[in-house]
Amino acid sequence: MSSSNSESASAVTKVPKPLFSVLISEQDDENLGFGGETVKEMKERMAQQG
Repeated sequence: MSSSNSESASAVTKVPKPLFSVLISEQDDENLGFGGETVKEMKERMAQQG
């Protein structure tokens, strides 16, 4: 999280910046989706569109 994002989050939530943490748990493209479409499907569709 960049400094400006931390500052914005802190201002909105009233939680001090030092208490924010970021957890990264990578997911395979087949296990992550948006709008009813997996990331794998999105990448395939976008590759076909050029």
